[in-house]
Amino acid sequence: MINYVHEDGKQIEAFHHHIEGVYLVTPEFATYAIANHNWDNRPIKDQRVTDYRNVMNAGKWRLNKERCIFSKRSNKGKERLLSAQHRMLAAAGALQAVPMELAFLEDDSLDLVNTIDGGIPRTASDHLIFSEKAIPKKYANLFTMVAKFGIQKDEGAFPKKHRHTSSVFLNAWVMENIEFLTKFVEYPSPVNADCALIDEKQAYAYGKTAIVFAAYIIYKAWGFDEAASFAEKLIIGDNLGADSPILVAKNYLMQIKLGYVRAFETLTKTRPSSLCKAAVICKAFSRYKRNETMKIIRLQEKDIEKEILQIEAPQTAVVES
Repeated sequence: MINYVHEDGKQIEAFHHHIEGVYLVTPEFATYAIANHNWDNRPIKDQRVTDYRNVMNAGKWRLNKERCIFSKRSNKGKERLLSAQHRMLAAAGALQAVPMELAFLEDDSLDLVNTIDGGIPRTASDHLIFSEKAIPKKYANLFTMVAKFGIQKDEGAFPKKHRHTSSVFLNAWVMENIEFLTKFVEYPSPVNADCALIDEKQAYAYGKTAIVFAAYIIYKAWGFDEAASFAEKLIIGDNLGADSPILVAKNYLMQIKLGYVRAFETLTKTRPSSLCKAAVICKAFSRYKRNETMKIIRLQEKDIEKEILQIEAPQTAVVES
Protein backbone atom coordinates (compact mmCIF):
# COMPACT_ATOMS: atom_id res chain seq x y z
CA MET A 1 0.00 0.00 0.00
CA ILE A 2 1.31 3.46 -0.95
CA ASN A 3 1.58 6.05 1.80
CA TYR A 4 0.96 9.47 0.30
CA VAL A 5 2.38 12.60 1.90
CA HIS A 6 -0.88 14.51 1.56
CA GLU A 7 -4.60 14.06 1.51
CA ASP A 8 -6.14 13.51 -1.89
CA GLY A 9 -6.90 16.85 -3.54
CA LYS A 10 -4.23 18.79 -1.64
CA GLN A 11 -1.31 18.15 -3.95
CA ILE A 12 -0.75 21.84 -4.72
CA GLU A 13 -0.68 22.81 -1.03
CA ALA A 14 1.83 20.06 -0.25
CA PHE A 15 3.86 21.07 -3.29
CA HIS A 16 4.21 24.70 -2.16
CA HIS A 17 5.32 23.52 1.28
CA HIS A 18 8.03 21.52 -0.53
CA ILE A 19 6.91 18.30 1.09
CA GLU A 20 8.84 15.44 -0.47
CA GLY A 21 7.39 11.98 -1.00
CA VAL A 22 4.78 10.20 -3.06
CA TYR A 23 2.05 12.31 -4.63
CA LEU A 24 -1.05 11.01 -6.30
CA VAL A 25 -0.58 13.08 -9.43
CA THR A 26 -3.97 13.96 -10.84
CA PRO A 27 -4.46 15.46 -14.31
CA GLU A 28 -5.32 18.73 -12.56
CA PHE A 29 -2.09 18.82 -10.55
CA ALA A 30 0.05 17.84 -13.55
CA THR A 31 -1.60 20.56 -15.66
CA TYR A 32 -0.93 23.11 -12.89
CA ALA A 33 2.73 22.07 -12.60
CA ILE A 34 3.30 22.33 -16.37
CA ALA A 35 1.47 25.64 -16.74
CA ASN A 36 3.11 27.40 -13.79
CA HIS A 37 6.45 25.74 -13.08
CA ASN A 38 7.89 24.52 -16.38
CA TRP A 39 10.00 26.85 -18.52
CA ASP A 40 13.23 26.71 -20.53
CA ASN A 41 13.14 22.92 -20.36
CA ARG A 42 14.47 20.59 -23.05
CA PRO A 43 12.46 20.11 -26.27
CA ILE A 44 9.35 17.99 -25.81
CA LYS A 45 9.34 14.58 -27.47
CA ASP A 46 5.66 14.06 -28.28
CA GLN A 47 6.07 10.33 -28.78
CA ARG A 48 7.60 9.95 -25.31
CA VAL A 49 4.59 11.73 -23.80
CA THR A 50 2.22 9.43 -25.71
CA ASP A 51 4.26 6.44 -24.63
CA TYR A 52 4.03 7.32 -20.94
CA ARG A 53 0.32 8.14 -21.22
CA ASN A 54 -0.43 4.79 -22.85
CA VAL A 55 1.23 3.05 -19.91
CA MET A 56 -0.74 5.16 -17.43
CA ASN A 57 -4.05 4.55 -19.19
CA ALA A 58 -3.37 0.82 -19.34
CA GLY A 59 -2.99 0.76 -15.55
CA LYS A 60 0.65 -0.33 -15.83
CA TRP A 61 2.31 2.75 -14.35
CA ARG A 62 4.44 1.73 -11.37
CA LEU A 63 6.14 3.69 -8.62
CA ASN A 64 9.85 2.96 -9.04
CA LYS A 65 11.59 5.65 -6.95
CA GLU A 66 12.55 7.62 -10.07
CA ARG A 67 11.78 11.08 -8.74
CA CYS A 68 10.19 14.13 -10.30
CA ILE A 69 12.58 16.94 -9.37
CA PHE A 70 11.66 20.58 -8.75
CA SER A 71 13.71 23.44 -7.36
CA LYS A 72 12.42 25.30 -4.30
CA ARG A 73 13.61 28.60 -5.75
CA SER A 74 14.37 30.00 -9.17
CA ASN A 75 15.10 33.33 -10.84
CA LYS A 76 11.32 33.72 -11.24
CA GLY A 77 10.82 33.48 -7.49
CA LYS A 78 8.93 30.17 -7.54
CA GLU A 79 9.42 26.45 -7.90
CA ARG A 80 10.75 25.18 -11.24
CA LEU A 81 10.35 21.75 -12.86
CA LEU A 82 13.82 20.33 -13.51
CA SER A 83 13.14 16.67 -14.29
CA ALA A 84 9.86 14.92 -15.21
CA GLN A 85 8.52 17.20 -17.94
CA HIS A 86 7.37 14.30 -20.12
CA ARG A 87 5.87 12.40 -17.20
CA MET A 88 3.89 15.45 -16.08
CA LEU A 89 2.68 16.16 -19.61
CA ALA A 90 1.53 12.55 -19.90
CA ALA A 91 -0.25 12.69 -16.52
CA ALA A 92 -2.00 15.93 -17.53
CA GLY A 93 -3.88 14.03 -20.23
CA ALA A 94 -4.18 10.66 -18.53
CA LEU A 95 -7.48 9.02 -17.72
CA GLN A 96 -6.55 8.42 -14.09
CA ALA A 97 -4.25 9.73 -11.37
CA VAL A 98 -0.87 8.02 -11.02
CA PRO A 99 1.67 7.90 -8.17
CA MET A 100 4.93 9.82 -8.57
CA GLU A 101 7.62 10.65 -6.06
CA LEU A 102 8.51 14.36 -5.84
CA ALA A 103 11.78 15.80 -4.55
CA PHE A 104 13.02 19.37 -4.24
CA LEU A 105 16.48 20.86 -4.80
CA GLU A 106 17.35 24.13 -3.09
CA ASP A 107 17.61 26.08 -6.35
CA ASP A 108 17.98 25.75 -10.12
CA SER A 109 21.64 26.75 -10.32
CA LEU A 110 23.54 25.32 -13.28
CA ASP A 111 25.91 23.22 -11.20
CA LEU A 112 22.91 21.37 -9.73
CA VAL A 113 20.89 21.08 -12.94
CA ASN A 114 23.86 19.70 -14.88
CA THR A 115 23.90 16.62 -12.64
CA ILE A 116 20.31 15.63 -13.53
CA ASP A 117 19.48 12.99 -16.18
CA GLY A 118 23.14 12.30 -16.81
CA GLY A 119 22.80 8.54 -16.92
CA ILE A 120 22.35 6.32 -19.98
CA PRO A 121 18.67 5.45 -20.54
CA ARG A 122 17.85 1.74 -20.50
CA THR A 123 16.48 0.24 -23.69
CA ALA A 124 13.71 -2.36 -23.83
CA SER A 125 16.34 -5.08 -24.30
CA ASP A 126 18.22 -3.82 -21.21
CA HIS A 127 15.01 -4.25 -19.22
CA LEU A 128 14.60 -7.79 -20.53
CA ILE A 129 18.04 -8.77 -19.25
CA PHE A 130 16.91 -7.69 -15.77
CA SER A 131 13.52 -9.43 -16.03
CA GLU A 132 12.31 -12.46 -14.11
CA LYS A 133 13.29 -14.75 -16.97
CA ALA A 134 16.74 -13.14 -17.22
CA ILE A 135 16.81 -13.19 -21.03
CA PRO A 136 20.38 -13.68 -22.30
CA LYS A 137 21.95 -10.58 -23.85
CA LYS A 138 22.34 -12.31 -27.22
CA TYR A 139 18.54 -12.70 -27.45
CA ALA A 140 17.24 -9.62 -25.62
CA ASN A 141 17.64 -7.17 -28.50
CA LEU A 142 16.32 -9.70 -31.03
CA PHE A 143 13.22 -10.41 -28.96
CA THR A 144 12.36 -6.73 -28.52
CA MET A 145 12.76 -6.15 -32.27
CA VAL A 146 10.41 -9.05 -32.97
CA ALA A 147 7.99 -7.72 -30.33
CA LYS A 148 7.68 -4.38 -32.14
CA PHE A 149 6.31 -6.20 -35.17
CA GLY A 150 4.42 -8.77 -33.10
CA ILE A 151 2.40 -6.08 -31.32
CA GLN A 152 1.50 -4.48 -34.64
CA LYS A 153 0.54 -7.86 -36.09
CA ASP A 154 -1.73 -8.55 -33.13
CA GLU A 155 -3.32 -5.12 -33.69
CA GLY A 156 -3.82 -5.99 -37.36
CA ALA A 157 -1.90 -3.14 -39.02
CA PHE A 158 1.66 -2.04 -39.75
CA PRO A 159 1.82 1.77 -39.84
CA LYS A 160 4.20 3.28 -42.37
CA LYS A 161 5.66 5.68 -39.85
CA HIS A 162 7.87 4.11 -37.19
CA ARG A 163 6.04 4.06 -33.89
CA HIS A 164 7.88 4.00 -30.60
CA THR A 165 6.48 1.46 -28.18
CA SER A 166 7.08 1.44 -24.43
CA SER A 167 9.33 -1.20 -22.88
CA VAL A 168 6.34 -2.08 -20.69
CA PHE A 169 4.35 -3.32 -23.70
CA LEU A 170 7.32 -4.76 -25.61
CA ASN A 171 8.46 -6.84 -22.67
CA ALA A 172 4.92 -7.94 -21.86
CA TRP A 173 4.61 -9.25 -25.43
CA VAL A 174 7.94 -11.06 -25.14
CA MET A 175 6.87 -12.72 -21.90
CA GLU A 176 3.56 -13.79 -23.41
CA ASN A 177 5.46 -15.47 -26.26
CA ILE A 178 8.64 -16.46 -24.45
CA GLU A 179 8.02 -20.21 -24.80
CA PHE A 180 7.93 -19.98 -28.60
CA LEU A 181 10.76 -17.44 -28.86
CA THR A 182 13.29 -19.34 -26.75
CA LYS A 183 12.37 -22.70 -28.24
CA PHE A 184 12.71 -21.38 -31.78
CA VAL A 185 16.02 -19.52 -31.41
CA GLU A 186 17.55 -22.50 -29.59
CA TYR A 187 16.10 -25.11 -31.95
CA PRO A 188 19.01 -27.35 -33.04
CA SER A 189 20.17 -27.04 -36.61
CA PRO A 190 20.07 -30.21 -38.72
CA VAL A 191 23.54 -29.31 -40.03
CA ASN A 192 25.16 -29.21 -36.62
CA ALA A 193 23.40 -30.51 -33.53
CA ASP A 194 25.43 -28.12 -31.38
CA CYS A 195 24.31 -25.08 -33.37
CA ALA A 196 20.93 -23.37 -32.95
CA LEU A 197 19.02 -22.83 -36.16
CA ILE A 198 18.88 -19.06 -35.82
CA ASP A 199 22.65 -18.92 -35.27
CA GLU A 200 23.42 -20.30 -38.72
CA LYS A 201 25.59 -17.84 -40.65
CA GLN A 202 22.94 -17.65 -43.37
CA ALA A 203 20.30 -16.73 -40.81
CA TYR A 204 22.37 -13.66 -39.99
CA ALA A 205 22.58 -12.84 -43.70
CA TYR A 206 18.84 -13.12 -44.25
CA GLY A 207 17.93 -11.15 -41.14
CA LYS A 208 17.30 -12.78 -37.77
CA THR A 209 14.42 -10.47 -36.85
CA ALA A 210 12.63 -11.20 -40.12
CA ILE A 211 13.07 -14.96 -39.76
CA VAL A 212 11.91 -15.11 -36.14
CA PHE A 213 8.95 -12.81 -36.78
CA ALA A 214 7.87 -14.75 -39.89
CA ALA A 215 8.26 -17.98 -37.92
CA TYR A 216 5.99 -16.51 -35.23
CA ILE A 217 3.34 -15.79 -37.88
CA ILE A 218 3.60 -19.34 -39.23
CA TYR A 219 3.58 -20.76 -35.70
CA LYS A 220 0.33 -18.96 -34.81
CA ALA A 221 -1.44 -20.46 -37.84
CA TRP A 222 0.31 -23.82 -38.33
CA GLY A 223 2.14 -24.68 -35.11
CA PHE A 224 5.76 -24.88 -34.04
CA ASP A 225 6.86 -27.82 -36.17
CA GLU A 226 5.79 -26.10 -39.39
CA ALA A 227 7.53 -22.87 -38.38
CA ALA A 228 10.81 -24.62 -37.51
CA SER A 229 10.70 -26.89 -40.55
CA PHE A 230 10.14 -24.03 -42.97
CA ALA A 231 12.91 -21.96 -41.38
CA GLU A 232 15.27 -24.93 -41.75
CA LYS A 233 14.49 -25.22 -45.43
CA LEU A 234 14.89 -21.48 -45.93
CA ILE A 235 18.21 -21.22 -44.09
CA ILE A 236 19.81 -24.50 -45.17
CA GLY A 237 18.28 -24.61 -48.65
CA ASP A 238 19.25 -28.18 -49.59
CA ASN A 239 17.37 -30.34 -52.13
CA LEU A 240 15.08 -27.57 -53.36
CA GLY A 241 13.85 -27.43 -56.93
CA ALA A 242 14.70 -24.42 -59.08
CA ASP A 243 11.10 -23.20 -58.98
CA SER A 244 10.56 -23.87 -55.26
CA PRO A 245 9.14 -20.79 -53.49
CA ILE A 246 11.60 -21.47 -50.67
CA LEU A 247 14.64 -21.37 -52.95
CA VAL A 248 13.36 -18.29 -54.74
CA ALA A 249 12.87 -16.50 -51.40
CA LYS A 250 16.28 -17.69 -50.19
CA ASN A 251 18.01 -16.31 -53.27
CA TYR A 252 16.00 -13.09 -53.11
CA LEU A 253 17.01 -12.47 -49.50
CA MET A 254 20.65 -13.13 -50.35
CA GLN A 255 20.46 -10.67 -53.26
CA ILE A 256 19.04 -8.09 -50.85
CA LYS A 257 22.02 -8.67 -48.55
CA LEU A 258 24.38 -8.09 -51.47
CA GLY A 259 22.56 -4.89 -52.43
CA TYR A 260 21.33 -6.10 -55.81
CA VAL A 261 17.56 -5.54 -55.39
CA ARG A 262 16.72 -1.91 -56.14
CA ALA A 263 12.97 -2.51 -55.79
CA PHE A 264 13.53 -3.66 -52.20
CA GLU A 265 15.50 -0.50 -51.45
CA THR A 266 12.46 1.49 -52.58
CA LEU A 267 10.21 -0.48 -50.19
CA THR A 268 12.45 0.21 -47.23
CA LYS A 269 12.10 3.95 -47.69
CA THR A 270 8.63 3.66 -46.17
CA ARG A 271 8.72 0.33 -44.28
CA PRO A 272 11.31 -1.31 -41.99
CA SER A 273 13.64 -3.72 -43.79
CA SER A 274 12.88 -6.59 -41.39
CA LEU A 275 9.15 -6.20 -41.99
CA CYS A 276 9.63 -6.34 -45.77
CA LYS A 277 11.85 -9.42 -45.46
CA ALA A 278 9.26 -11.10 -43.24
CA ALA A 279 6.65 -10.44 -45.94
CA VAL A 280 8.92 -12.17 -48.48
CA ILE A 281 9.23 -15.21 -46.20
CA CYS A 282 5.49 -15.33 -45.53
CA LYS A 283 4.75 -15.05 -49.24
CA ALA A 284 7.06 -17.98 -49.97
CA PHE A 285 5.45 -20.02 -47.18
CA SER A 286 1.93 -19.43 -48.52
CA ARG A 287 2.93 -20.51 -52.04
CA TYR A 288 4.82 -23.50 -50.65
CA LYS A 289 1.81 -24.74 -48.68
CA ARG A 290 -0.37 -24.37 -51.78
CA ASN A 291 2.15 -26.42 -53.78
CA GLU A 292 2.69 -23.52 -56.17
CA THR A 293 5.91 -22.91 -58.06
CA MET A 294 7.66 -19.54 -58.32
CA LYS A 295 10.14 -18.09 -60.75
CA ILE A 296 10.60 -14.67 -59.20
CA ILE A 297 9.45 -12.69 -56.18
CA ARG A 298 7.75 -9.36 -56.67
CA LEU A 299 6.72 -7.47 -53.56
CA GLN A 300 4.88 -4.17 -53.57
CA GLU A 301 4.15 -1.99 -50.57
CA LYS A 302 0.44 -2.82 -50.71
CA ASP A 303 1.31 -6.53 -50.44
CA ILE A 304 3.32 -6.32 -47.21
CA GLU A 305 0.42 -6.42 -44.76
CA LYS A 306 -1.52 -8.89 -46.92
CA GLU A 307 1.28 -11.46 -47.04
CA ILE A 308 1.85 -11.28 -43.28
CA LEU A 309 -1.69 -10.98 -41.99
CA GLN A 310 -3.43 -13.33 -44.40
CA ILE A 311 -1.48 -16.55 -43.97
CA GLU A 312 -4.15 -19.21 -44.09
CA ALA A 313 -4.38 -21.76 -41.31
CA PRO A 314 -4.61 -25.41 -42.38
CA GLN A 315 -8.01 -26.85 -43.10
CA THR A 316 -8.93 -29.15 -40.20
CA ALA A 317 -11.96 -31.33 -39.82
CA VAL A 318 -14.51 -30.27 -37.23
CA VAL A 319 -15.00 -33.01 -34.66
CA GLU A 320 -18.58 -33.13 -33.51
CA SER A 321 -19.18 -34.03 -29.89
